[in-house]
Amino acid sequence: MIRPRPVRLESMRQLMNEIERYKTLPFAKRWLNSPSDVLINKLVNEDIINPFNLLKEKSGGLVSQAEHTLIVLDDGCEVTTKAIL
Repeated sequence: MIRPRPVRLESMRQLMNEIERYKTLPFAKRWLNSPSDVLINKLVNEDIINPFNLLKEKSGGLVSQAEHTLIVLDDGCEVTTKAIL
């Protein structure tokens, strides 16, 4: 979620405008046209955007999530997506 606030840097305002497209939805840095770690960190530090940290298991392994899209039929269902490994 973005909480717009006045900022001095034009590049930071441009990044905020780009992020505003996602409204309250999470987004990935790679989806942005010109992702800058420095600018994103400034937005986080100034409490303009919230980070979503990586999920880790107790053993230290990273957590991943995968979903399928299904078509419900009279005699069952059909999976329209396949997991890519």
